[in-house]
Amino acid sequence: MQFDISHSFYPKKYNLSANVGFNNRTLGFSDELRFGAEVRFLLNKFIPILKINSIFSFYNGNGNNVQNALFSNNTEYISPTVELNYRDTHINTYLYELNKHYGKAHRTGYHRVF
Repeated sequence: MQFDISHSFYPKKYNLSANVGFNNRTLGFSDELRFGAEVRFLLNKFIPILKINSIFSFYNGNGNNVQNALFSNNTEYISPTVELNYRDTHINTYLYELNKHYGKAHRTGYHRVF
């Protein structure tokens, strides 16, 4: 389940979006809390976007799953991303956007002791 919200500050040239979600995983995998946010700046030909997305594990799985893949158990990360889009203003449409993403994901975490 995920909830999304966005707001445009028109006539100012930026808008904000945010999301929060719960991933109810089965087959012994831990459930996850996911959230993210982004801000867009609407310039003449360029649209820079700053994003951050994150996943936090609840560590409630059985722990017998493989830990070497994208869908591993108990994976946590925070991923900031910078995106730059170019818009051809002669066509006046977003169908011809070119974009480049630059991001870095770094996994840091701790083991919860109860």
